[in-house]
Amino acid sequence: MSRIDNPDLPQFLAADACRAAGINAATFKNWTNRSFGVIELTDFDRPAQAAGQPHLLSFRRVMQIVLTAKLVQLGVKLSKAAGCVLDWTDVGDAVGYYADEPMPPLRFPCQHYASGETYLVVRADEDRGKIVNIKTSADIPRLFSNGDQPIAAAVVVVNIAKVELDVRAALELPLRLNRMAQG
Repeated sequence: MSRIDNPDLPQFLAADACRAAGINAATFKNWTNRSFGVIELTDFDRPAQAAGQPHLLSFRRVMQIVLTAKLVQLGVKLSKAAGCVLDWTDVGDAVGYYADEPMPPLRFPCQHYASGETYLVVRADEDRGKIVNIKTSADIPRLFSNGDQPIAAAVVVVNIAKVELDVRAALELPLRLNRMAQG
């Protein structure tokens, strides 16, 4: 099957997402249940129109499911995991700046930073995760600190690029990362 490399095009079956995430169909149904699910299907996803027709998911939603499954495997509670992943798949970097200043680098949803590695950091003592850009080995302590203060709580760190390349291989998409433009 020929796939189009577009993060918002609904083209993947639930079975594709389950295979990429290593979860079963029952887990997928629980996670996407409209009443109390933790993965919300959006306008970029196409719910089944009638009985017997499949859900079609965007790459963005498949990545949310896969990253959520990865965090759950690493011990993060399901609801927290799904929420933390949204900051990468659906939010991006929201930044404020003054009109007379140059605009800081921006990372759009479901996109990696222009250079370096993009990590998802989840701390046990915080409700939300952080998306962190690591450009050199000198930046690695940022994964385990809050400014100048070391983190005293448990930390889960996921290299989003590694996960995305595995997902792209499973979905037969080009093995390249969607990075923000160099500024």
